[in-house]
Amino acid sequence: MRRSLVQLKSRRFLSGGLAFGALVLVALALTTGGAPAYADDAPPPVQSPELQDRYLIIGWNDLGMHCLDDRYEVFSILPPYNTMWSQVVRIPANGGEPQVVTSGVTVNYSVQDNTYSAGKVNFWNYAQALFNLPEPLPVNVGLTGKGLAGDMDPASQYFEAVGVPLTPYNDSAPSVRQPYQLANLVASRTGTGELLAETTIVAPVSDEMRCDNCHHDGGVGGISTGDYRLNILTYHDDESGTNLVGSQPVLCASCHASPALGTPGQPGVKYLSHSMHEKHAGEDGVVINTMAASWLHSTGTLGAPPRNPEDGTEDCYQCHPGVETACLRDTMSSAGMWCTNCHGDMRAVGSEDRIPWVDEPKCGDSACHGPQYAENPNTLYRNSTGHGGLYCEACHNSTHAILPSREVRDNLQTIALQGYAGTLTECTVCHGLTVPNGQGPHGMACTLSADVDDDGDVDVTDIQLNAGAWLVEPVNPVYDQNRDGVVDVSDIMLVARSFGAVCQT
Repeated sequence: MRRSLVQLKSRRFLSGGLAFGALVLVALALTTGGAPAYADDAPPPVQSPELQDRYLIIGWNDLGMHCLDDRYEVFSILPPYNTMWSQVVRIPANGGEPQVVTSGVTVNYSVQDNTYSAGKVNFWNYAQALFNLPEPLPVNVGLTGKGLAGDMDPASQYFEAVGVPLTPYNDSAPSVRQPYQLANLVASRTGTGELLAETTIVAPVSDEMRCDNCHHDGGVGGISTGDYRLNILTYHDDESGTNLVGSQPVLCASCHASPALGTPGQPGVKYLSHSMHEKHAGEDGVVINTMAASWLHSTGTLGAPPRNPEDGTEDCYQCHPGVETACLRDTMSSAGMWCTNCHGDMRAVGSEDRIPWVDEPKCGDSACHGPQYAENPNTLYRNSTGHGGLYCEACHNSTHAILPSREVRDNLQTIALQGYAGTLTECTVCHGLTVPNGQGPHGMACTLSADVDDDGDVDVTDIQLNAGAWLVEPVNPVYDQNRDGVVDVSDIMLVARSFGAVCQT
């Protein structure tokens, strides 16, 4: 009995101490400008920080993965061509509706430890011939004129950098593939250069297209030229009566139309996507690479329903990156979904009833998330907007990397913005401490995770409750603010930085 009283008193002392410490954290959070989700402004001496508008930048890649060839002297499927988007949100001082802005703001992009591409890939040696350019393309400059660092171009509601010639090889390790490159986006005031906000996003890129798994010497067609790429051209010539071997380097999309590159192709020739998927859907006799099979088996995806090995769907990672890259990394794949759940098998993707890159799966389909989560009419997910004019990808991230992602780097931005990985759902990220009444995205109500007692605001009680849950087992997810499986000082800090937040009624 005495021991129990001692334990109870110790427990109360610990909780009281934690609560006091939590209040100290509140004071610290308030004196340092509150939530670290926004870049600190440098206000003019005559104006206090409370009267300054704040800014937030959210960035993303338009696709979950950009592919490029590992070399270009024989043929090219895709050039180095990465595209980044961002939106800048102005949060008015002392409340008011946040606004997406493009005027008066400049957004600069750069890639960490990746300042050059020439030498990592031989694209610039063959770019002029491949794309029929009037003159050689300057090294480290992409087909749109973009380099590996520079300013994003403003559009009506967003900024974009289209055609960045990025490779998956860092300067410090130019022979080691890193498909999840990190790009820094910095928003500043045009004219003065004053820092407004910054973020770090993933610029996904991979050259892991393993044609050699099937087209090695003695492989498909029994062809042996000493170069798997030349084997492919030879096989194409034999089957189609072309002279690609004598026309090197060959851009596949010069004959086969490709919406990805904007090429119209030649009359009577199928889309590149149609030809690739239709042709390879029938290659059922090709044995899957042993390493690929082992990896797929180990992750539980090989042969799992509804995939049909007879349709060759187990070969997605033979062409799309890949066993090493594993570009399908989103929350749906973590739940057991595979390429074919959304896209169908290779025959479906290769069907001439669809336009490649245009006729894609829809989130709003009844078999998926339903009309409440539908894209804009006749618009792809990556081009659709929602609540407050934000793009779907601003909150959910890119296709095939829907948050939370298996890749840690994909989650960095939302962790910085709201304290945990996953869809951007915390209203305070854009609205600040005062969240107006009304429906949020997809009809959601006001979301304040830090309001642990669910009374509509974040106050001392919420901090005390979270402090009282410190190291308690089993963990109550209400108090696990950063979703890491334990309640500790990081969770209390997240509540503290939202101190004063309120959902208006």
